[in-house]
Amino acid sequence: MKTTKIVMGMAAAAVMALSLTGCMGLGNSLGNVNIAVGDGDKAINAECVATVNFKNDSNEKARGMQFFANKKKGITTNITMKNLTSNSSNPGVMGLVFDKTKNNDGTYNFCLFGVRNNGGHAQAYITYFRNVAEADFTADNFGKTQGPDQTDITGWKKGNSYPNEDNGFVQLDDIKVEKGELSFVVEIEALKKTASDDNETGESYSADSNNAYNVRIYETPVIDEKIDLSKFNNLSNKKGDEKSSVTNTAIYSVVIPRSSVDATNDKIIEEQMGFYANVYEGQTLNGVWNVADMKHDPNVAKTASDNDSFIKIEY
Repeated sequence: MKTTKIVMGMAAAAVMALSLTGCMGLGNSLGNVNIAVGDGDKAINAECVATVNFKNDSNEKARGMQFFANKKKGITTNITMKNLTSNSSNPGVMGLVFDKTKNNDGTYNFCLFGVRNNGGHAQAYITYFRNVAEADFTADNFGKTQGPDQTDITGWKKGNSYPNEDNGFVQLDDIKVEKGELSFVVEIEALKKTASDDNETGESYSADSNNAYNVRIYETPVIDEKIDLSKFNNLSNKKGDEKSSVTNTAIYSVVIPRSSVDATNDKIIEEQMGFYANVYEGQTLNGVWNVADMKHDPNVAKTASDNDSFIKIEY
């Protein structure tokens, strides 16, 4: 499902752009992703915005990843895949990459959350990959199979077609294509072994000795036919009943065990996170990530790298 080709160089700049606005620092990319910096749009209460518009004329899949400079403990973002002309439209996958670490031998470990259209409904997967070299980005499934270097995360708590799976994807019937768009909100929340507050940042951690992340999916909030993410602003800082009033509205919920992402029980989950796009051969993927909330350290200096690529980031 994740066969891919990394498109490189200036020739790709004309066909793919992933632009991000309002975020606190840009880091590295995998696949020689280039970055452009500019102003953002706050019209729908988004902290930052990323977009992809890529036409893949090759006979291989194309993939891009763009990371934030500073490590993230969580993110809440609306993902909208656009220009789905029919229920059978399947241009590719949009999602998030998180818990990305680099090994001593130069390979990477990371977790992917991805969604695609399947017959007018969302299909999603969560998979953790280990020991992925940059050369593996052109291989089917990063050259991995289920086992030591690949763990498919299961446990979706809602969805009338679960546990039916299609090459790792789980059907999410409650998320439907409407007016040519597939849209939803996803929240990734890092967990810690014991409940605590960070004295320096004021951030709170839930207590969970067995699990590393909560992943929740919500319906896209729409007011007067326009997305409005104010419900999810500062979600990571909400506590008690105020937080429950939001998280209890999740229509799907997955818990990622600490063992699935190789997290020791005392590990503070805070690793590199970013955006992920996989465009199928002969297809055009058009979509947007509207980030409503991010859990990160404050006052991080803006940084950028790789200024010439098909993935563009804007503040």
